[in-house]
Amino acid sequence: PKPYKYSALKIIRTYSETGATPMTVVEVFDRKALLDCLGAWARYDDGRDARKIGAQTAEGYLWRVKSLLERNGYDGDHIPELIAGNAWIQERLDRDGEMTEKAESFCRRLLREKRMRLIFLSEHIRYRRLAMAVMKENPRQPKGRALEQIRALGVLAAVAALETDAAPARISNILGIPLHGPDAWYKPPTSSCPDAHLDIPGTHTKNERAIHTVLSATSPLRGLATLEWFLKEIRPLFLNGRGSKWLFPGVEDPSKPLPYNTFLRWWTAQVDGTELHGMTPHFFRHGQATILAARHPGNWGLVAERIGDSEAVTRKRYAFVDTAALMRQGQNSLIAEFEGIEP
Repeated sequence: PKPYKYSALKIIRTYSETGATPMTVVEVFDRKALLDCLGAWARYDDGRDARKIGAQTAEGYLWRVKSLLERNGYDGDHIPELIAGNAWIQERLDRDGEMTEKAESFCRRLLREKRMRLIFLSEHIRYRRLAMAVMKENPRQPKGRALEQIRALGVLAAVAALETDAAPARISNILGIPLHGPDAWYKPPTSSCPDAHLDIPGTHTKNERAIHTVLSATSPLRGLATLEWFLKEIRPLFLNGRGSKWLFPGVEDPSKPLPYNTFLRWWTAQVDGTELHGMTPHFFRHGQATILAARHPGNWGLVAERIGDSEAVTRKRYAFVDTAALMRQGQNSLIAEFEGIEP
């Protein structure tokens, strides 16, 4: 019982440090309270606070609290969603070369099922079609629920296009792309250059490595077409007559970029119940690395360059892809012994 007790006490202590005064113990473990705890741990980590803990430790605390809740008759289903959707946990695990069990399970599905891989790489097309269907049902200026749906689906389509056809950058970088001004990261196609370019400075990435990539006008993934559609049809629905320097403006305040929590809420609503159920935005990196590692076994430099990590971390994280390939190779070698023998 000691690890469960310690995990519960750590969360209660952190929650009290946020200034909250819960009325019951169970209240400390609901969705809002745990989000506040995760936010505090992320701030401690960024600020080099003495109270900081590792992402893997935080994940362990949450899983133990889930068990504690369920063993006492309470619902703990919100906890896996919080872990999967929390940018701090996912990015820190990624930096340290760790993968959650859920992420590895998702990647193994990609390895097994070609249809899953095709859906994964063309997700922006699904979102774009859904948005266009809602727009067709609301031919005049959309309002209310229809407007939110179109905005949400349009943003998801554009983000998925950038992630798959440009670079699997962290969502915080994608949502913070300046579109206008001298510091613009996105360079649209021109008459002399039909491709678009995305340049994210190293000062804005977690590992301080700059990202320089191209959205090719001739790419079979057609990510550029989706992005240009977003700029023409969807982005103006955020501006309300005002300007914005951001590729993805905020809904309430276009002078600021779209908040991550808003994006995540839209994402979860669309992914749940589909073939990609359980996928988080961070899985764009894991999925692409898995597909590349399977197609180019041993070429860790290629995989590492694509996701912007070191070869050592990449090899450690996706070693299971090599293991699966070697197991198949060994099995084929055994089967070769029976060549020419009648059953």
